Amino acid sequence: MVIEVTSIAPPINQNPVGYIDSASCSSVVGWTYDSSNTSVSTGVHFYTDDANGDHVFIGNTEANLPRPDVNSADGVEGNHGFDFSLPESLKDGQTHKIYA
Repeated sequence: MVIEVTSIAPPINQNPVGYIDSASCSSVVGWTYDSSNTSVSTGVHFYTDDANGDHVFIGNTEANLPRPDVNSADGVEGNHGFDFSLPESLKDGQTHKIYA
């Protein structure tokens, strides 16, 4: 399976900051936090395209894993890493675009 990962712009009233560190056929790993309140964890939602090109929800995770490298940034508190396991349904030998 080949995947492409793209970040989707958040709703206008939110201020997330983040990065996708790696993506493989099994998972997407990265970090994110709300720049207006770095002490809380942030939900990360994942989508893929269906046959019509529409975004289809495939799962979500909470960015609450330890990331000392992120916490070393000025003023960032809490845990903000994530490691999302891709669903088995995408492991079909086809190319899939994954949106975070």
